[in-house]
Amino acid sequence: MKERLDRNFFTWTLHHFREFFLFYLGAMACLTALQWLQSYLPEQLKILTERIGGGQFNEISVWTFFGLAIGILVFRTCSRLLFFYPARVQQKYLRLELLSWLEKVNPRRYQKFSVGQIYQVLFDDINNLRAFIGFGLLQVGNMIVAAFILIPKVNKADPDLWPAFIPLFSSVGIFSVAVYIFQRFTKEMFNQKGIVQNYIIETYQARPTIKNFHREKTFIEHFKKHSGKELKLFFITSLDDAFIGPMIKLGLGASLLWGAMIIRSKGGGAPELVFFSGYLYLFLEPLMFLSWLAVVTSQGFAAWGRVKNFSEHI
Repeated sequence: MKERLDRNFFTWTLHHFREFFLFYLGAMACLTALQWLQSYLPEQLKILTERIGGGQFNEISVWTFFGLAIGILVFRTCSRLLFFYPARVQQKYLRLELLSWLEKVNPRRYQKFSVGQIYQVLFDDINNLRAFIGFGLLQVGNMIVAAFILIPKVNKADPDLWPAFIPLFSSVGIFSVAVYIFQRFTKEMFNQKGIVQNYIIETYQARPTIKNFHREKTFIEHFKKHSGKELKLFFITSLDDAFIGPMIKLGLGASLLWGAMIIRSKGGGAPELVFFSGYLYLFLEPLMFLSWLAVVTSQGFAAWGRVKNFSEHI
């Protein structure tokens, strides 16, 4: 039987999907039900606003919203569980496969790897692969289902509202590009993290390399150097979220204002604005995760390369 780590990144992903096909079939069914239920919220909110504006309080019922809330909660939770459970199992299998190889081979085979680097592979890299196979596949499915359900709904309701979505789509696009640009700093940060972890492990184990004063002094200088690099890279990778992230909220606000102007020009009022804002927020979730999908995919691909490189030496 072919081992998991004998495959490349794409065939491993395909094999994982085939291995847990029934889980993903159920997950896609739950996502479809989730998006279908959510697509009814803007229409129900519009009706509620109209009844409140018309003073028809006796016709307002909370049971419709209560039923939608229960359905959304159930199908949202089930879809996450059906995506995340196979990812956890895959994480366990990969880690066990690496550990079984480590037990069988001579330690000289992997002596070029420090303890910190081995820990990085067994813990952080495997975790990144789990994040890709769990969160990444979930959001791919979420975006596909949302597109098939929400786009026809908006077209049927009022296709003239589509231009108002441009600011939101544009801001998410800018954020995605920024995330992609800053990814190289994220990869460098992970490498520095492995080096820092190795220094910490050596300190804990009281390795002979730091037993006397002179070597200990050199050790501390190296630790400060690499720890400082890791902190610097972490700061750089946080800049895109700190400065580019708020652009999505700005785009959301601009889309809401643009939609309000279109609705007003057509003689609409508060119910139509509530209806539009409901769909705006429904589109926001899959769009927001589009950028993070690029993050977990690139991190997963990089992690697979490090895991493969390590497995080839044991």
